Amino acid sequence: MNKKINYPRTGNVKYDNAIRIFYNHLVLSSRAQSTYKRYTYILSDFILKMNKLPEECSKGEILDYFMEVKQERNYCSSTIRGYICAIKYYLKYIVNKFELFTHMPYPKTEPLNVDILTKHEIALMISNCTTIRDLLIIQMLYETGIRLSELVNLRIEDIDIYEQTIIIRNSKHRVTRLVTFGNRLKKTLERYINSNRSLFSDTLLFRKFHPHLKFSKTGIRFTLNKIVRKCKIRKRVNVHSLRHTFAVHYLNFGGTIYQLQRLLGHKSMYTTIHYLKYANFKDSKVVSVLDCVQKSNVESKLVRCLSVA
Repeated sequence: MNKKINYPRTGNVKYDNAIRIFYNHLVLSSRAQSTYKRYTYILSDFILKMNKLPEECSKGEILDYFMEVKQERNYCSSTIRGYICAIKYYLKYIVNKFELFTHMPYPKTEPLNVDILTKHEIALMISNCTTIRDLLIIQMLYETGIRLSELVNLRIEDIDIYEQTIIIRNSKHRVTRLVTFGNRLKKTLERYINSNRSLFSDTLLFRKFHPHLKFSKTGIRFTLNKIVRKCKIRKRVNVHSLRHTFAVHYLNFGGTIYQLQRLLGHKSMYTTIHYLKYANFKDSKVVSVLDCVQKSNVESKLVRCLSVA
């Protein structure tokens, strides 16, 4: 096997061997690429900082490492949880030393707090797209709510123009789901596919269409940042902001929370429910459930009286 495996090195044979075994286990367990890259980086960081393997540390030393990560690096709670999960995985599945992790505290994650773009800001971004490629990026992210990694891995064969659906294959948690799109994105897709297909992940493999490179994560971020600067939007906007904005606007325009969970591919409804605090149900009215119950009871009595008469 001559293929070079890209995992962090420490320069110490024993430590590098442990990182390699950890890396291989994560890959063979079909973890997401972002997961095994992140976990192996955390393990190498732990080793370099503590100058020994996690199984050689006491529970107190492991806690000291997490405290240092929290205080000196000023990481948020969700990032700290990621560090804890990585070392926990190593101890449990690689060296079978899970007793070092019993009663290990987990920091509470902060509630979802993001900037949601307005309808005007979305329209402004769309109007400032100078190429069909830029337009497709913005419309695809906003209309479907797909993740950056999902857009990068999208294939032409996954898109059904006539049924106006897209199959998102093996995304987060290895879930495959179906998302829908409307007429405006349909027209943009038709224009784009008829002119070139370099957006999609299968076009470069055999040079089927032309030698332009497919989308990369860096390229999509660059395109979005360029458009945001052009629109002079002051909010914190990244690719995932369009996913958050899609979720809130979907609820505002009448979509249900159950449909939204399916479209976003959330494993738990609890994750989707966070978007409710940003939603603005303008068409909703004040309802008195007591009045409704009594009104229905009076109406049923009236019907019975009329039927007897």
